[in-house]
Amino acid sequence: MPTQALVLGEADLRPLISIPSRMDSAIDAIEQATADYHRGQVREGNLEDVTPGDAPNLVQVHFAADDAMVSGFQVFAERRGGGPALPNSRFVTLLDRETRQLLAIVDYVCLNPLRVGASAGLACRYLAPSGARVAGILGSGKQARTQLQAIQRSVPTLERARVYSPTKEHREAFAKEVTDWLDLPIEPVDSAEEATRGADIVDLANDSRQTALAMDWVKAGALIVNIGGSWLPPEAMQGPRVVSTTWESLATREPYAVAVKAGRYGPDNVAAELGALIVDGTKVRRDPGETVVFELSRINVWAVAVAHWAYQWALHDGVGTPIILSS
Repeated sequence: MPTQALVLGEADLRPLISIPSRMDSAIDAIEQATADYHRGQVREGNLEDVTPGDAPNLVQVHFAADDAMVSGFQVFAERRGGGPALPNSRFVTLLDRETRQLLAIVDYVCLNPLRVGASAGLACRYLAPSGARVAGILGSGKQARTQLQAIQRSVPTLERARVYSPTKEHREAFAKEVTDWLDLPIEPVDSAEEATRGADIVDLANDSRQTALAMDWVKAGALIVNIGGSWLPPEAMQGPRVVSTTWESLATREPYAVAVKAGRYGPDNVAAELGALIVDGTKVRRDPGETVVFELSRINVWAVAVAHWAYQWALHDGVGTPIILSS
């Protein structure tokens, strides 16, 4: 039974997230949470503070309880009128799985890209083509950094990567920094097409809210990972084997949402949900030449699982600020 809780800020967590190999155990935590979710062992719920005329959701609270792991909730707050996130507005509160006592308050700003990366890394464990050697990354921000980290950690045959983003200075800086960090050759290229053609894994790691690539650029048998900031063309629904985090989340994402609303696309069109690959051993590719699309969306337990993973590291390494709210 815990007698005190921990506060874990960005400075506390920086040593954890700066080491590339730490991603391995983060992917493990996401895998356990995904399997528990698929088995129906996770309870989730959302609370939203919606105010007309202001940001769509001034406060979102995403709760998840996994009795095999931990319970908790993520708080995601906006300021009125929008704008950049304020300090102390993105965090996860962890509760003991049996007593529901407070375990920790964990900064989520620095953990979010790692969580999204770990989710993509889990998909790569099960969906990357055999012997994948080349990754194409469309984006050069924080999410792109952890996406490539997770791909490298989950695909041991990876040899090199290409990166494209619209600003030349950004993609060149990304290539230099991440090459040194991951010890992986990364080439900055001048177009999304150049990054995509010939790549075994293509990762859409940007928030353009536009169609990011053409399907005829994609190598047969490749894996496309879309974290949701940009859209795939409608052709992604025809031919490629689509894997979703959940059907419900896929049905609200373009290009699928319009087709779902029109009755042209449904659960039977999806090859599998991610949890089925882990728990049921579902095989997605029917032959090596089939292209696979993984549409990565959020389930609440992922944020809680990654925060718990960070909390366990902090306990082991004596990191964080202990607090006692009541005796």
